[in-house]
Amino acid sequence: MSLETHDDIVVSSGSDHIIAAIQTKHSWSGDLLTGHSVELWKTLRVWIYLLAKQHLSHDSMLILSTTARVGPDLRELVDAPRGKTDVENIRRRLDETSRISSNKEVADAMSDWRRLGKAQREFLAQRITIQEAQPRLAEVDELIDKRLLRSAVRPQAVRLFRESLIGWFDGLVAARLSSGGCKITVAEVVGKLAELFSLQAPAALISTQGEAEHPPLDEERRSDPPYLRQLNLLDAPDEHLVNAVAMFYRARAERESWRQTRPNAALELQSYDGDLKAKWRTIRLGALRTKLSDASNLIECGWRIHEECMNYHGNISGMLVPVHVANGTHYMLTNEPGSSPYIGWHPDYLNLLSPSKKEGE
Repeated sequence: MSLETHDDIVVSSGSDHIIAAIQTKHSWSGDLLTGHSVELWKTLRVWIYLLAKQHLSHDSMLILSTTARVGPDLRELVDAPRGKTDVENIRRRLDETSRISSNKEVADAMSDWRRLGKAQREFLAQRITIQEAQPRLAEVDELIDKRLLRSAVRPQAVRLFRESLIGWFDGLVAARLSSGGCKITVAEVVGKLAELFSLQAPAALISTQGEAEHPPLDEERRSDPPYLRQLNLLDAPDEHLVNAVAMFYRARAERESWRQTRPNAALELQSYDGDLKAKWRTIRLGALRTKLSDASNLIECGWRIHEECMNYHGNISGMLVPVHVANGTHYMLTNEPGSSPYIGWHPDYLNLLSPSKKEGE
């Protein structure tokens, strides 16, 4: 395969025989592609040249791939296969257009068409296929828009990514066409995509409290905070509890630091907490769909919920949140007042941690 120009792709068998000659045309306007369109006749002239050089055979494919909407007079070139009558109709319409058109921009192409014999014109008409990209592009756009919305990707970031990729591609093609052809490998494209993705990755919030001090486990146990009681319901080992204490206090210190240094920190943290709660609800509902029959299953389910919550870090204003803040915030959310729907991991945590239950014990 070789890229002859920006819009001319040739697939050959390695010799002069062409398997497929593909012309790609992007339309910036809403105009239809018709039998009078400049894009069609410029493409035909390329194929007439290939025919004259005897590069085409009966199994060659001539493809015009366009983002324009195809007009009714060219619908037969979209639909395949076509019979002898269809081929004759296509040839007659192109013959008529070449005779009556006064468009100087394609006068040479139309003159070349008229110089061909009838059999040659029908040979081309038989092999031309128009690929209408618009319907498929609409499907792709809809799919991409939904995914971008779910991922909270800014439209500006998408435009920057597209412009960067096109700029790299255009520059590479322009530089390599001077050698008589252009080859761009899959590895080159993948490498450039990886580079652009890394540049598009959100920045991380500044962290200064990742090693903040915290009380020892025994001291924290004496205050009996809700997050430790939550973990006790899961029979968490001491090493896990020590880590939870560290995450809790480091997150609290980091959040307080942001309140002092970020103008909108209060609103940002409120939104972030809401995001973590929403994610917790989704995770919990998914885990509870499994039938739980005994205490061991309940604890296993609780650990599953806990693990998924800890793996979700979210973002604040599009920036990555440090692990200790994300994990510690989950623990902080278990400390909300009893009147609030505080989060938990054990499937029956609300009942097991209720004041009446504690008094009964």
